[in-house]
Amino acid sequence: MKTNNSPTPAPSTKAPQPTPPPETADNDPVHDPDELAARHAANGGVEDSPGINVTHASNADFLDKRINDLFAAAINLNREGMILEAEERFADIVAELRQSVLGTGNNEHLLAKFLACRLDMEQPPAKPEPRFFLGDVPVSTPGNLTFITSQAKTGKTAFLSAWTAAAIIAEHSLPAADTLGASSTRPRGRCLLRIDTEQSTYDADQVARRILKRAGIDTMPPWIESFCVTGMSPSEIREALPLILEEMNRKHGGIFAVMIDGVADMVTSINDDKECVALLLDLHKFAIRFDCPIIGVVHSNEGSNANSSARGWLGKQGMRKAESNIILKVKDGVTMVYGEQMRGAPIPENKALCFQWSDEHMMHVSCTSPAEEKAKAKKAEKEAELREIAEEVFEGGKKTFSQRKDVISAVMCALGVKERWAQSKCSEMLATGIISNQFMQWRLCKSVQ
Repeated sequence: MKTNNSPTPAPSTKAPQPTPPPETADNDPVHDPDELAARHAANGGVEDSPGINVTHASNADFLDKRINDLFAAAINLNREGMILEAEERFADIVAELRQSVLGTGNNEHLLAKFLACRLDMEQPPAKPEPRFFLGDVPVSTPGNLTFITSQAKTGKTAFLSAWTAAAIIAEHSLPAADTLGASSTRPRGRCLLRIDTEQSTYDADQVARRILKRAGIDTMPPWIESFCVTGMSPSEIREALPLILEEMNRKHGGIFAVMIDGVADMVTSINDDKECVALLLDLHKFAIRFDCPIIGVVHSNEGSNANSSARGWLGKQGMRKAESNIILKVKDGVTMVYGEQMRGAPIPENKALCFQWSDEHMMHVSCTSPAEEKAKAKKAEKEAELREIAEEVFEGGKKTFSQRKDVISAVMCALGVKERWAQSKCSEMLATGIISNQFMQWRLCKSVQ
């Protein structure tokens, strides 16, 4: 066997150089995800993707630039319709890049992100300006969720559309109109995004036309964007939502509010806790990211607690997460609007705003509550009874009295009642303006029809 007596070459002191990155015709780094993944595998899991030197893992700025390039390529794939492929592939690549190049840097990044959320008592955040009010109670502020809960066919779509009319009136300084108790701050040209997941295109169009009628205008302002997505699958709506938010934010220079009429249509099951948690986290994240409130309509349970408990796991968890929980409850044909589970001031049920359908106006209009109607009817009945007593005692206005005790005696004589009861009736007639006491003369006042 022949021995090789040649001297062994000394080990090289130079660091291994990464393979030069292939380039496109425009001399740009390649963004093809398949090629990036293949190169990653060929290097044994150590990424030498374009422009990154693995021997200089501390070059965080360069890494950030590369990640931005990856996301730019993902956006291009999105535009070509390869949305899921782009998001999944580049999410994997970015995670691998962080692990390969930064090692534990991802943990450091997560820690830095968490520490950035520390409250600074020396520099308090600006108080957010409410976007919508019910009466004088703010119910919807940027970065928060608002839930409107009711059974089917209570007028919740009309109620929510009245909020849009209120925003139009505020933006364009229009005369006051019946917005079912809602009012709004000025959108200042920012987008009000309306998404209907439940109705047909025709019905959604009719709702939009009633908004114009309620606001007293003929043409929908361009900053209001309305979409009827009935028929799209829950996953399609959820995947499209961040894309349309980005587009509307870019187009209008900001988002004033998002209204989703039919939040349950964004999940396959309202009792799937994982799916519902993911949706609510996304909605809250979008509300914070785009500095706007997201207002969602959900159905309530059937049964005795139907008007206070939202349906399914989605509804219950949503009510916990929401800034305001607004309840719509129908009684005697009147829809009552109140909210007792609120982060701010509540709207008690006994002070509920009310509306009902009007054939005359061909839309819902504000009205008094059933309790107020009953109180008003009871008051009118009481006053009629007192008027009848006064007419008899004062003989239809022909008779007067110089002293209160004479009026009391006349009441006792006319009705055959005791003095205490007659005193009470005399005081009530005086308080309601049925009789008067001027210049020491007690007399019957004329009835005001």
